Amino acid sequence: MKFICTSVFILSAYFLFGQQETIFNHFWNNQTHFNPAFAGLEYRHQAGALYRSQWQNVNGAPEDIYGFYNARLIDHLGVGINFNYGTIGFRTSYNIAIPIAYHLQLNDNAELSLGAAIAFNNEGFDPNFIPPETFNDPNLQVSDEQHLLTNLGIAFKNENIRTGVSIRNLTLNQINGNDDFQLARHMYGMFQYRFDIPGWLPAPIAIYAEANFGTDFVFSTYQTNARVQYNNQYSLIAGYDFHNGPLFGLGYDLLEKFRLMYSATLVINQLSPITDFTHEFSLVYQLPFDHQKPIPLNP
Repeated sequence: MKFICTSVFILSAYFLFGQQETIFNHFWNNQTHFNPAFAGLEYRHQAGALYRSQWQNVNGAPEDIYGFYNARLIDHLGVGINFNYGTIGFRTSYNIAIPIAYHLQLNDNAELSLGAAIAFNNEGFDPNFIPPETFNDPNLQVSDEQHLLTNLGIAFKNENIRTGVSIRNLTLNQINGNDDFQLARHMYGMFQYRFDIPGWLPAPIAIYAEANFGTDFVFSTYQTNARVQYNNQYSLIAGYDFHNGPLFGLGYDLLEKFRLMYSATLVINQLSPITDFTHEFSLVYQLPFDHQKPIPLNP
């Protein structure tokens, strides 16, 4: 009975909220997934992978894998590539995107970035997940569908602030399929402020106050975090996912280039009787600009 109920819930969530894309906790590790304007904005080179396992012990619960790379090629141009693969219930999807960003240096410490991405998206399904008696249900997606998409974004950074707004799936061109599944436009926004604790402490401490949101204009998600980093190495994360519950995490940066991070969200929504946690892992390589100073203006 528990198996049947959880399956029904996941399938119902698919019908009601299937267009809503996943927002992962470690969004600051891969801004370009949501906003192409971040390509090359924060790091000279950045690459990594993220894994998210949502709603443990729920049959058909979402799982997502992300891989990415982005770089600053020249003074004003950033490019990258993003890949993600996800499953939820009988649905499988993968997306490949190429973000490109143009950076406008406002002064020695501030940059404004405009970005766009072209993406290929495939929506498929696992027939083994669907009982034979419902396989011919006209409401179910029963064939793979491919779309070409465009994403647009704008971002700003200075010594203490990172912020941006973007729209994904702005243009939809179907390549193949029966139009059984519709991808909705999504809007994302994030804000980050860095507080540096005075230098009289034994090692530097930085506190990052962060917030992000995502919406398909029907269903919305929000998240706030406080991330404390000690000696540019050790991180503690505490926050709240307004769709699931409180989250906590740990991180370690090696040589200010390699980052390993884990977080867990305690589920206190309507699924709490049958699941307790959502888990997320990320491994990132990021090569900063020299001492994180902005690239100089052209003479």
